[in-house]
Amino acid sequence: MMNKVKTGRWFLMLGILSMVAALPSIAKADKSENAKPERTLTVNGQAEVMATPDRARINLGAEAQENEASEATASVNSIMNRALAKIKKLGIKDDAIQTTQINLYPVYANRKPGDTNPPLVIAYRATNTVQVTVDDLSLIGKVFDAANEAGANKQNGVSFELKDDTVAKAQALRKAAAEARTKAQALAGALDVRLVEISSVNEGGVNVVYPRAYNGAMMMRAEASDSTPVQSGQLTIQANVSLVYIIAPR
Repeated sequence: MMNKVKTGRWFLMLGILSMVAALPSIAKADKSENAKPERTLTVNGQAEVMATPDRARINLGAEAQENEASEATASVNSIMNRALAKIKKLGIKDDAIQTTQINLYPVYANRKPGDTNPPLVIAYRATNTVQVTVDDLSLIGKVFDAANEAGANKQNGVSFELKDDTVAKAQALRKAAAEARTKAQALAGALDVRLVEISSVNEGGVNVVYPRAYNGAMMMRAEASDSTPVQSGQLTIQANVSLVYIIAPR
């Protein structure tokens, strides 16, 4: 009988201790449920910086049409071999020249409406294009001139870029973040609230805009001039940064 009483007392004490231990958790959960959510302020910053390009990629080539496929290919090859020899004389190395396209396709005769005969091949057209990379931008016009003199009749333009855009991108990000911070400070003052701390930062992207200085048609018009003029201009680096601030009443 005594053993049963003692056992019952132990169970009672364990139950009380369990209830006491659970009280902080219950109080914490109740506090969390009743806590007000943090108030935040989200701002975006955008910025642009300009940078002078230090590398150019020149796209040019040759196209020829002959009665036989072998003749068209031989004609194009002859032009491009002469063009590349002249370009290399400017001091441009082999590893700065890359073939980008080689094509050979038939040319068909015009067909009259209702003509059910098989297409008639009347000639073959061959093309060969290369990309020449130069870090000395003063050579751009000379490269086009050398290709023109050799008979290259396809000039697909030139594009400009930065060899290393890390510094320019970092500068754009700093400016974008500074603009976002300025916006947050202005809004906080207008709304009479206090900026407590930054809760999150999001980089919306950093892009380098690479405009084409010349297209093929413009370059072909330049053939009539004494020298092909090329202006590199500047590149635009764009950045976007979003900041989320925790705010509180003043």
